[in-house]
Amino acid sequence: MVMPGRKYPAGGGLYRFGFNGQMKSTEINENSYTAEFWEYNAALGRRWNVDPKPNPYISNYATFANNPIFFADPLGDTTKYFSMAGKELGTINNDGALNRVKVEEKLFNIFDAAARKDGKNPDANDYVTKLNGVLDQLEATGKYGDLISRETGVQNLTFTGYHNNKTHLSSGILSLNTIFDNGSSLSINQWDALSGTVGKGGKILHPLPNRNDYVGTGIDME
Repeated sequence: MVMPGRKYPAGGGLYRFGFNGQMKSTEINENSYTAEFWEYNAALGRRWNVDPKPNPYISNYATFANNPIFFADPLGDTTKYFSMAGKELGTINNDGALNRVKVEEKLFNIFDAAARKDGKNPDANDYVTKLNGVLDQLEATGKYGDLISRETGVQNLTFTGYHNNKTHLSSGILSLNTIFDNGSSLSINQWDALSGTVGKGGKILHPLPNRNDYVGTGIDME
């Protein structure tokens, strides 16, 4: 919220960019920002307009997957391509919200090179439509295996760490993962975390873990 005496206009108020590197739209109000495919309120981190290509697991008014510190989306649209092993292959700024797709890496590289062979960037929407369509058609023949996989809208948390026998706690990494329609997952955010067998009030819970490698799934956030 803009508060009297609690704001600083960088560059004497002439600087046009602000929150997440977006361009300000001060003709609307001081919290309004503009990208190519959206208008949004930085005080709320929400779009004014409904997302033209929404994800089923997030609000149609959400921006930056509700995480503007971790994500940036300068045009208000993004399709991110990953290999089946989770390696990031490229980002296409097409019309729509943040969208992740896993593809067969060799075919992606062939298609990408062909699309750019004239030295010009291809139309983003056409690029995504053609690439996904070709991979869908090839996969449907059943001859080439798993060539393309999309997010299902399901996410989960996993914890991987090392158990300390003295404290009965495990220190490690808590990962937020998005699940794809081929059953695989991809970590989209991570935090340093503690997990283990200590309950409320510091009471030790039983049974204690009986091995040093500690992996937790289906974590309940309280």
